[in-house]
Amino acid sequence: MLNRYMIALLGLACAFFLAAEPAFAQKGANAGGIGAFGAPNVPPGSLIDAPANTAITRDNTSGSRLHRQREEERRQTERRRRAQNGEAVAPDAATPSQVLSAARSVADSASLDCRMTEASHPGVNADEAPIYEAVCADGPGYLLIGSTPPQAYNCLELAGSAATARMQDPTAEVGYQCELPANQNSVAVIGDWARQAGVTCRVDQAVAIGKSVESNLIYEVGCADAPGYWIEKVGDDWRLQTCEQIATTGETCRFTAARN
Repeated sequence: MLNRYMIALLGLACAFFLAAEPAFAQKGANAGGIGAFGAPNVPPGSLIDAPANTAITRDNTSGSRLHRQREEERRQTERRRRAQNGEAVAPDAATPSQVLSAARSVADSASLDCRMTEASHPGVNADEAPIYEAVCADGPGYLLIGSTPPQAYNCLELAGSAATARMQDPTAEVGYQCELPANQNSVAVIGDWARQAGVTCRVDQAVAIGKSVESNLIYEVGCADAPGYWIEKVGDDWRLQTCEQIATTGETCRFTAARN
């Protein structure tokens, strides 16, 4: 059961096909009525309660599908008209190299540290801003929006949002997620960070679970043959807590069973 400080970085906002622009917000308040981020009455290292906003929603209603179908028909009609008039018409689909180049341009504009090796172009948002999914050679991938200004969403955070939401409601709409096979790498990426933090067990589960009061991302790792850990990047170092330590603060590790 999630405790009151568990965060789900869920989404309302930037839909890929028919939604509003992404935004960050917070849900409710912590004990004492103080808001989530930076709440002075929350112990350091505790998670904050701010679900519902950083994921990017995928619109799956029948009305939206009909809208997209009609919009595509309109575009095709416009393409034919322009072609008949001798006007230049953009190709239906960019080549992989063109997609990669465009995604790199968005990443550079967003000052994103990503040595990009692969990219896909799943669509555009409601403002016709292009959406890209990027694979980075080192670290997590990103969902990129070529808006002004450009926006970037860490694939690990989006996956963590979805996992937390589904713990609360298995049928929850979790928004758009990173789908490229190379971005299904949370155990490898977070496991490597865990080893940097001093974890020596064989990590077989890993997920982003929220943010600390200092707004640092916190990750949980599960071990194949031992209790797991929480790790938090603080400056250039990692803060490491065992699940036994976490249990004494009233928090819960999802990958490690509580001991009586």
